[in-house]
This record gives sequence, C-alpha cells and structure tokens, in this order.
Amino acid sequence: MKKNVVYVLSGLSLVILFSLLPLMFTEKIILEMFLFLSVIILYQHSRIANFERKYQVKNEFVSNLSQIQTLIDKELEKQRETFIATLSHDLKTPTIAQIRSLELLLNGDFGEFSNEQRSMINLTLDSCKYMYEMVSTVLSTYKYENGEIQLDKKNFDIETLCNECYNDAKKLMEEKNLTVKVDNSKLRTNLVKADKIQIKKVITNILANSFSYAYKNSEISIFLENNDEGDFIFKVKNISPYIEAGLMENLFKKYTTHASKFNKVGDGLALYLAKQIVEKHDGKIIAKNYDNEVNILGFILKTSVPLNFIPAIN
Repeated sequence: MKKNVVYVLSGLSLVILFSLLPLMFTEKIILEMFLFLSVIILYQHSRIANFERKYQVKNEFVSNLSQIQTLIDKELEKQRETFIATLSHDLKTPTIAQIRSLELLLNGDFGEFSNEQRSMINLTLDSCKYMYEMVSTVLSTYKYENGEIQLDKKNFDIETLCNECYNDAKKLMEEKNLTVKVDNSKLRTNLVKADKIQIKKVITNILANSFSYAYKNSEISIFLENNDEGDFIFKVKNISPYIEAGLMENLFKKYTTHASKFNKVGDGLALYLAKQIVEKHDGKIIAKNYDNEVNILGFILKTSVPLNFIPAIN
C-alpha cells in the first residue's frame, strides 16, 4: 500500500515538473535536457546489458568448471579403484603365495637346510611379511577413507588380545634387546565391545612403532587400565628420541613418521590407520611426549560393562 502511494506521488511530481518546464525554460533548453537524459538512460542500459552478459559468461564458466571437476573426480576415482585392484591382485595375492612357500621350506617339507640357508630364508620371509602388511595397510586405509568398512562389534577379552599382539611383536623386541613390563593393576574389566580384528591392527601398529623407535637395551612399559568412567585404556611408554610437540600432534596423520626421512615405507600409514580405526569406534588416540625422551602412544575405548557394575580399585 505504501509503495503504491509513493509511485502515485512520484508520477504526479513528474507530471507537474514536465508541465512547468515550458514556463521555466526555452524550447531549446528543454530539448537539450531531453537529449542529455536520453544519453544517460542509453548509457545505463548499456552498462546493465554488459553486466548481464558478464554475469552470464561467469555462470557458464563456473558451470563448465564444475563439469570439468566432476569428470576429474570420476577419473581419479577410477584410477584409485584400478590402483587398489592392482595392489590386491598383483601384489597381495602373490606375496601370500611366497610366504606360504617359504614357510614350507623352513618346515623341512622340501629337505633340510644349513643354518646359513635357513637364515637367508627367514630374512626373505620377513621381507615378504612386511610387504604383505604394508599392502594390507594401504588397502585398509583406502577403505576407511571411503567408508567401505563395516565394524563387526562383539564382546571380547581385550587383555587376551593384547597378549597375543605382544607375543607377535616379540621378535622385534628381542632384536633390540628390549625389556617389556606389563602393568594391569588398574584394569577393572577386560571386556570391551568392538571389532576384534580391527582393534588388533591398532594394538599391533602401536606396539611395532613403539618397539621400532625405542633405544636398544631400553625398557618398555605397557599399561592396561580403566579410567574413572570405566573406559579401557591401552598405553605404551618407551624411551626413544624426543619427538617435538608439532610432530607429535601430526604423528597420526598420513605419511608422518618420527624421522625426518622415511626409514620404513609403511610407518606413515600404520598410525594413521590406527587412528581411523579407533575413531570409527568412537574412541580416542593418546600421544604424549616428555623432555626426558619418554613417549607414550595408546588409545581409549568404551567398555561394554556399565561403570556401576565395575568393581572399584582397591
């Protein structure tokens, strides 16, 4: 209603103005004024039309960019799938066959070998196992990033699983002459609800990293405990080269390692994958460092037993 009144008043004002022009100015001046106004109107119209053309061109350009980006994304996804298929078929499968063959050799199925020969076979077997683990880590990381992993959560004894992982890592521990102590004095329940296979990868990766970077002949402490909320906590404390705060924060990101250069191809992905698995379980990664070269890595998981059913620590 107000707009209509304004339009009416504006129209009346223009009518009065044009009716008074002949009284105020000569015919020549009025004509010049109309010509001047016409030029201004044409100029403004031209600017508007030019702006509209630019806006249209810009929209077309943005649309084309979007289409190009879509095509690029599809091509990259296709290449990733091809790469993953290549890893799985051309690397992982043959590596399994090599591992099985070498194990048969060591078992004496094809005759006996000298100590030197057995040592060489063991070295080759370790390399094949490392290649297999590296490929498996890459495949698992890709699947987590693309949301292809479905967790199979079940109740299980996580203390037993930790012992299994510890026994699997004993060879690395013996190579560096490490002393390992396990402290479960603060563990009130060993029952958790999680994907056992995935959590085993987390524990294995953290143990391997902690053992690999620990000083030779040093002591490693493994803690199994529950916090006040009843959550399960797994921590590994080692004595290793000091990790700067900035690097410690990025330690569980892709391709970040303790060292400035890679001394192991899979290091950067192993902890990253561990973080992906823990967070998929709604858990939390632990990473702490101290000036005395003490470093702690671990994780927190929810237990499947309510806190009020967990007996208090004496």
